[in-house]
Amino acid sequence: MTEEGTMDLTQEIILQHGRLSPYKGKLENPTVKVKLENPLCGDSLRVDIRIVKDQVVDACFSGEGCLISQAAASLLVGEILRVKNLNKIKKFNEETVFKLLGISLTLSRTQCALLSLRALKKAFKIIP
Repeated sequence: MTEEGTMDLTQEIILQHGRLSPYKGKLENPTVKVKLENPLCGDSLRVDIRIVKDQVVDACFSGEGCLISQAAASLLVGEILRVKNLNKIKKFNEETVFKLLGISLTLSRTQCALLSLRALKKAFKIIP
């Protein structure tokens, strides 16, 4: 596959997750829910997580914002559901989000992309 073909696939994945995420919604009785806003652009995000014995059993997000913030949230929630282990998820960082997105971002878009990670880190402070 060419470099151009790879970029096209990456862009398609971002478009799909940004517009029609399979992880968008709200959980009934989540263990933790966190809502954050990016005051610079107006993006808002809520992340709901259900945890049983240090394992994530369900997670989703809701909110409004630019394609990058919504796609990053969707991809991050997908990764949370894939990994499941809370101790491993607590090690997620900026590089995790950038790898999931697979594209270079401007400084302003970086803040949009990291909104979901900020919500996840805030959730760790709340998790019993």
